[in-house]
Amino acid sequence: MNGCLHYIRDKRGVLTRAAAASVADAVHVVALFSTATPVPAEHSHPGFAPHAHSHIKLVAARQPERTQAG
Repeated sequence: MNGCLHYIRDKRGVLTRAAAASVADAVHVVALFSTATPVPAEHSHPGFAPHAHSHIKLVAARQPERTQAG
């Protein structure tokens, strides 16, 4: 998910549904636009008006579900 959560109001709901739909050993990569870190010196992207933004990335591995031995 590259920047998509920036445009979604219910972030928790989207992340919960993504986790529920993924396999037990899935790896999720989430990238967000943020004001939490300094804005880098880079400028814009092709086809967009000049701009710069901070970008934070998270890589999370879903742990396999544990089963109870009977």
